[in-house]
Amino acid sequence: MKADEAIALATLLVCRLVAAGTGDILQTAAEVNDAVERRAVGAHYDVTAKLVSLSDEKLPLFHAADETGMACFGMDPAIRPSIPTNAGDIVRIEGVVIPTSKDKVGLHSVRITLVSHGEPIKALQISGKDFYGRDNMRNRLVRIKGVVYDAMRDEIDYQWSFLVLNSDDTIIYAAISSERLKSDDLDRLIGSTVSVEGIVTDHYYGNRITLKRYLLMNGFSAVRVLSHSPADSFKVPEISKSYFPAPSNPFKDGRRRVCGTVVATWRHGRRALVKDGSGNLICTELNSATPPRIGERIEASGFQETDFYRTNLSRAVWRRATYNGTNPEDGEPPARMNARDVFTDNDGHEVKNMQLFGKTVTIRGIVRSISTFGSDTERIYVESDDFLLPVDASACPDALDDVSVGCTLDITGICIAETENWSATRMFPSIREIFIAVRTPQDVTLIARPPWWTPVRLVTLIGALLAVLLGIFAWNVALRRRAELRGKELADEQLAHVASELKVVERTRLAVELHDSLSQTLTGISMGIDSALDIAGDASEELKKQLNYTSKTVEACRTELRNCLWDLRSQALEESDMNAAIQLALSQIVSKTALNVRFAVPRVRLSDKTTHTILRIIRELATNAVRHGHASAIKIAGSIDGEKLRFSVIDNGTGFDPDHAAGVGEGHFGLEGIRERVDRLDGEVDISSSHGRGTKVTVAFDIPPAKIEGGHGNG
Repeated sequence: MKADEAIALATLLVCRLVAAGTGDILQTAAEVNDAVERRAVGAHYDVTAKLVSLSDEKLPLFHAADETGMACFGMDPAIRPSIPTNAGDIVRIEGVVIPTSKDKVGLHSVRITLVSHGEPIKALQISGKDFYGRDNMRNRLVRIKGVVYDAMRDEIDYQWSFLVLNSDDTIIYAAISSERLKSDDLDRLIGSTVSVEGIVTDHYYGNRITLKRYLLMNGFSAVRVLSHSPADSFKVPEISKSYFPAPSNPFKDGRRRVCGTVVATWRHGRRALVKDGSGNLICTELNSATPPRIGERIEASGFQETDFYRTNLSRAVWRRATYNGTNPEDGEPPARMNARDVFTDNDGHEVKNMQLFGKTVTIRGIVRSISTFGSDTERIYVESDDFLLPVDASACPDALDDVSVGCTLDITGICIAETENWSATRMFPSIREIFIAVRTPQDVTLIARPPWWTPVRLVTLIGALLAVLLGIFAWNVALRRRAELRGKELADEQLAHVASELKVVERTRLAVELHDSLSQTLTGISMGIDSALDIAGDASEELKKQLNYTSKTVEACRTELRNCLWDLRSQALEESDMNAAIQLALSQIVSKTALNVRFAVPRVRLSDKTTHTILRIIRELATNAVRHGHASAIKIAGSIDGEKLRFSVIDNGTGFDPDHAAGVGEGHFGLEGIRERVDRLDGEVDISSSHGRGTKVTVAFDIPPAKIEGGHGNG
């Protein structure tokens, strides 16, 4: 069992349980129709009835009747393959009443079971007046005879087509649910007398929701042609000579023909004005892809309609003809006028002057707009006496080849008043518009081209000037901001230079004071300890050992003080390049030692505090290499890997054993001082050395991420 069928049966089971508890099971067509009228959503039905008709497979509904009447049932799509297909079969229909829209309900069938075969129900023959006049026609199978006045495919719902029938002077709309029907099949029915069979319904499943009662036919086979329209559409009576026919008479008369000369065409030839032998003007709607030419004699056959001014033809076909009647006078000179004559009366009131219809006129005006060529109509709009007059040039588009907005033109053509045709619901058909239909390219005469200085060009020039001024203003703002930024940079550089000089002066002052006080004091202490050692004589070894330790400690202090004094007076910290700073820091220590420095670390990445620490470590290592290792060459290298700075100092000195090197206990503070400085940076130090093989010391620690803008820190 398919999933859709299982869902349908489950729905049926639930409905049965609910209905069994309430006793509300509908069993006749009359009861289900009443439930639909009452909008009894949820009511379950179990009806045995005879199939009247099945709709097209795209439309999920069917009709069935019993002795109480006929009902229209919808169906679940899952059960369509299993339902009987023969009209007249007795079936059992089970389902539930469900909402189909905001204010409507319908019958949703979930199971249809064949009970027995039977004969189809015979359609009831009725007239057009019975179709609307009898209340018991709803959901009845009927047959109606009438003349097909019009036929069309629904332009918004592809699976529907419509016939417009005239039955006993009553208009009936018959809907055919068939997507395979062609427009040619429908066109051949126009004018034919037919008998159609279908269900009278007030419930429409398509988009024409305001079409209340109509005839629902099950496919094109429900149409039976009793008499075809004439094989020759032109073998019909000539149009009425009456200039003012009654509104409903042309409609009843059906197809008529006219013979005459085409004096104007518009809307790409889909409309034509024909002047017959009596001088009458007939507006003709042509149902043809090929329009006639201006001045051509034609026969046109169509359906009569009126706009209360004259008789018109709609859905007309045409052919060339040899006209044997009395020729209307041709070549009447055009009447020169302006647009005010078209849109006002003699007293100046705004009206539409129908007296000019069909007249040849010449109007001078200025072109104010031009429609896009290739659109539905090729038009220009001409201003004359403060009125805007449309000009249709679809009959000869070449007439507008040299026309542009602002040109002054003399336009000659036929004055056309396009009107609506009468219908029973419209008291007076309205005039849609009045325009001039141009016939030949010679009908448009260029009087003057537009002046160069046009409003459009003025607006364009003003816009361009405003754009230039805006650009100049923006450029000035940008230059001012750039100058401000540059001035700020120069000020910052000057402040930094002054601050640097102040720091040098202050460090020099401190160095002088320390040298004159603390350095002299330490020198005196060192000389006193040396004198004590000289006169110790036979003093105990412990005393001599303490004096030696104290002497070395004081000497280490003097060395550290000298380094501090050098730092204070050195310009190394002011260097912007680390290679130059290192060379300056080691200039007095390695004067006789080959020095190779490749320290690829930007100075801006290092604060003053970090730079000072690096220089002290490198100087201490270089001092040890020269003083203790007697090195003749020193290599210093540094780089940054991400946020890790790593540098090394390598010498070719005598080397030593790092595991047994003299330490603080023996009065040697160099290596211990280096480790303490590296520890303060949360770094690591690695010493690689051995006797006779030189020494390599590597230091690594993290530095802050690089900044987009910045300078030296003040750490």
